[in-house]
Amino acid sequence: MGDPAFQAWRRPDGRIAVRNHLLVLPSVLCAALVAQDVAAAVGGVAIAHQHGCSQVGDDGQQTAHAFEGIACAPNVGAVLVVSLGCETVQGRALADRIAARGQRTEFVGIQDAGGSDGARTAGATLGQTLRTELETTPRGAASAAELVIGLEVSRPTPLAAALADRARAAGAAVLVGEASSEMGELAGDRVAAFADSGRRDGTPGDRSAAASDQAAGDRSAAPAHTTILTGAGHGAQQHAALAADGAHIIVSFPDGAQPPAGFPTCPVVAVRTASRVHDALADEFDLGPDTTADRIWQRVLEAAAGAATTAESLGAGPLALPRLAMTL
Repeated sequence: MGDPAFQAWRRPDGRIAVRNHLLVLPSVLCAALVAQDVAAAVGGVAIAHQHGCSQVGDDGQQTAHAFEGIACAPNVGAVLVVSLGCETVQGRALADRIAARGQRTEFVGIQDAGGSDGARTAGATLGQTLRTELETTPRGAASAAELVIGLEVSRPTPLAAALADRARAAGAAVLVGEASSEMGELAGDRVAAFADSGRRDGTPGDRSAAASDQAAGDRSAAPAHTTILTGAGHGAQQHAALAADGAHIIVSFPDGAQPPAGFPTCPVVAVRTASRVHDALADEFDLGPDTTADRIWQRVLEAAAGAATTAESLGAGPLALPRLAMTL
């Protein structure tokens, strides 16, 4: 018997979405507080981060590409970019690139609005309009074969490979945050760079090209692949790469010394191991050390159907990106 169908949103390009977020995206850390206040006022989600200012070269490009990919990921139904105005990753240019990819996008500048209070007022007005539009988006039947599952594997565990096999057997695509010795038998049939996340055609993170000859309501025949993203960083840093490359749900296997971490736009299913740190934080994980790949997959399907993960219930969701250049 196959996996049960669930209700999901359908994006214009045919991809499904298991969440229908209004993302309030600060283009720089200096705009984060205003973005958080606007998100709270309109029922959106904001990304807290430490990026967008004084970044040059590859680091600045990585940040811009990550923001763009996350904003255009399937679980995001609309985006409000909040800019200070003098940042390295310019907010208006970022908003234009996001909109050019077909995403519903609005922009508010703190300096343009005369300060933070003016930006909060303008952002709340724009955000409420986007929120109202999202609430009219219907849901319809979707299958596990349309899912893209992200794996953050930060400790040796056979569960990762077993879960990847289980997901692929259902027709789902699998993204792996970084190739390393911790993955054991888990291997990918594709390799991609995080710097290009969300910008490629026909990859598991964007299955529209692979299924372009199918009707929007029938994407189940899209090929299931395992893609390894290189340069995605370590631990929770990988969540940004997985989200930017189109993961609907992330399954996290943190190292025994690492706490669990969520992500604003993707449900994160956290699986703990038997370590002192994880035992002390047991209530912040979804599944324990004795779980199985089948149980993890069931939890993934529950999250796809709308059940909140532990991280979503706690509101945990920072964004961290690996540094590419030395910082003094």
